[in-house]
Amino acid sequence: MKLHRMEINARNIRFKINPAFAEIAEYILNIDSGFSAVKSIIENRRNDIRIDNVKEFRLVIKSFKGMYWPNRVAYSFVRKSKARRSFETSMCLESMGFRVPIPVAYVDYYKFGILQSSYFISLHVQHEDFQGSLYRYTSSHQIGKLFAGFAFQLHAAGVYHTDFSKGNVLCMREGDRIYFALVDLNRVRFQRANYRSGLKTLSKLGITQHHFEEILMVYTQLWGESFSDALQTIQAVQKSRSHAGKIRKRLKRIFFPSRVNRQNPGEIHPQRAQCGI
Repeated sequence: MKLHRMEINARNIRFKINPAFAEIAEYILNIDSGFSAVKSIIENRRNDIRIDNVKEFRLVIKSFKGMYWPNRVAYSFVRKSKARRSFETSMCLESMGFRVPIPVAYVDYYKFGILQSSYFISLHVQHEDFQGSLYRYTSSHQIGKLFAGFAFQLHAAGVYHTDFSKGNVLCMREGDRIYFALVDLNRVRFQRANYRSGLKTLSKLGITQHHFEEILMVYTQLWGESFSDALQTIQAVQKSRSHAGKIRKRLKRIFFPSRVNRQNPGEIHPQRAQCGI
């Protein structure tokens, strides 16, 4: 059943709430004042991600950090906020038949028209570590082949995650079946299906070489392309990315030394591997 969403744009708040969670609307709309009281922290580094139980719902709440003044202006007048993109992308992927943690809401708070804080809320998802799953289920479930098929379906549908890393892929078991889902959805882009773009996306997985080549072998077969050519292409992409990354680090040390030297490793919740974010 297609969900109808509630949207209210007031002067100081913009949000959408999935109507399946209308009974906790008051909690959602007051998340900015109540977030600091949520004690179960998954991560508090680049973003602040926490878990809270509200009525019968177990929620994952993501507060987007790192919004410097230019970002705030851009998200206020030019671009959609990361929270809004995450929510809308979740809804879109669901409509396309792809699995995602069920989107609950996004809430953006403004002051004098400038974005101050931004939250994306989704339903908690039980899942397993992707790299660990590759070791556990390779022989019994052919998990590499399953994931290659998942990646192919995404890319053939024009869905590309710009940070398609192992940490942004959830591996879920339902009985004897294995499914995959994406998180960090503000980084998803929609474009025309393109094999080369798919290879570039896969190059960020960050899994062991053995498992990666197993996945790539099936992926190239599904596209009807050459495995050896694909491997060379990905190696070239990774080399170029590594070189560009070193240049960016040098520039940051010159122009933003305080950010580079800031010692703020954050706090990691020991059960992060069981939560969809």
